Amino acid sequence: FYYAHMGHYLSQWSISWGLPLLTLIWLVVLLNGCEESNDLSIKCIIGSQSAASVMAEAWQYIYSGQLLILFLLAQMAPIFFEVWMEAGIVQSTVRLVKQILTLSPVMFIFQAKVIGFYNMNELKFGGATYVATGRGLPTERRPFLGVIGEQGELIPGGLYLDYARLTYYDGASLLFLMILVLVAGGTENTGPQLVGILVSLCLVTVSWLLAPFIFNPYQFRPSCWINDIKAWTRFFLEDGGMHWKKWFTANQLKPRRGFRATVLQIGFMMELWFVVTCFASLNARTAVVCQVSDTWRLYYWNLLSPPIFAPALLCIALACCGALGNLCSERRSRSAPKFDETYSALGTPKEEETRSRCPQRCPLVLVSLLVALLTIAEWAAPLVWVASLGWKKASMLALLLKIFWLRLSMGLAMTAIRSSCFERLGCLGRPLELWLDALCMFRDIVVSSIIFLALCPLVLLSGISEFICPTFSIHHLIIYRQPGHTDRENLDFDPILARMCFEEYETEEDTDDSDLSTPPHD
Repeated sequence: FYYAHMGHYLSQWSISWGLPLLTLIWLVVLLNGCEESNDLSIKCIIGSQSAASVMAEAWQYIYSGQLLILFLLAQMAPIFFEVWMEAGIVQSTVRLVKQILTLSPVMFIFQAKVIGFYNMNELKFGGATYVATGRGLPTERRPFLGVIGEQGELIPGGLYLDYARLTYYDGASLLFLMILVLVAGGTENTGPQLVGILVSLCLVTVSWLLAPFIFNPYQFRPSCWINDIKAWTRFFLEDGGMHWKKWFTANQLKPRRGFRATVLQIGFMMELWFVVTCFASLNARTAVVCQVSDTWRLYYWNLLSPPIFAPALLCIALACCGALGNLCSERRSRSAPKFDETYSALGTPKEEETRSRCPQRCPLVLVSLLVALLTIAEWAAPLVWVASLGWKKASMLALLLKIFWLRLSMGLAMTAIRSSCFERLGCLGRPLELWLDALCMFRDIVVSSIIFLALCPLVLLSGISEFICPTFSIHHLIIYRQPGHTDRENLDFDPILARMCFEEYETEEDTDDSDLSTPPHD
């Protein structure tokens, strides 16, 4: 560790928070610019400077290409001077170039994100303990979501489950913000002024989404990739989503810190602030339509409201059906021996978070798709209406407001379920839990699918490279900085023959020792 002080750890958190926050501010400024036609809320002057050019000039001074190069060199300066003092400037320069060519900055960005996450959690909640991670070189492949055991069962555990809450969700959100910035015209008529910020955004997005997979040995081998797809399918679909529910409950719903401790987090406050900002901007743009007709007034209120009402009605109906089904089944099986059923969509986990009193006829993945479709449908009507008026930026601002409403509602639901008093609600809390589970499962399906699609071209290239030259691997060259590890895979190992050779070797050693210990006879 070349930077091992508290200021360094706080800077890692500020860097990991700063770039997404600045990108979001960039998007909000773009969406508050003048519409191309029918702009009734902002008095636009013909020939005035656009919001895209204003932000481009700002980014030119904040995230210029020279500043980006200086920042990367400053991060590599300690190791450069350390190797210089030990082995000379030639070896130090070679080491620095090797670090860059083997994608070390991508791993350092990911490491900074993880360090910032854990340090801020320690400051907010306490209770941090040392984790003995070791310093060995990784030689075994870590699966994507899990492996299939010898008996055909799925054993969950993999890179996605390790870092989903730490980096993957934020990486997918940053990717979505970048797409919205491009659609909003953030790069139109800007020239080379946005090179620095765009390079930074691409590096951070790739690092937060793909860094653990890039540095995972044998990650892109086609045979292992097929096993990852099988495990991914079973993780979300098997036993009505039991595997996902166990992981989600153990890692994201626990420990139950209570409602107050979570609501007062800075993340919650920032999302609330962006909800208020988007609400005020959209209201200023669209308030004039309330005077047209009652139908337009209905669209207006639907445009500003959170998209939770239709999915909430569905979850209430499913929870009621599940409760009635459980009541009927309990009456029929009072005299029968009790048995435990695996998890389905309706119900709250007990004890080991795997049991549920709900019927298996309602898989969680199906409920997740229905809730997601209803949420999107609740978005669609007002957004299409605004877009039909020629207000492209207002429709995108409405989409951003809907997303922040949804994130804020999910955060409140998660804090309520985490609280110690939620269990006292009993069946009354089932719809809220079902709604949160459905949306979070859909989020994991989408994020993991994005990562799968991003890695597919690399798997194809790895398969072609392995077919043409089996003894050379560019992936191993990046990880181990030499491609010779592939030769070890060609060794045939017979455990029976190895045991026989080992026993024979032990017998020869015992014979030699006995000869040496026996004194010579005259």
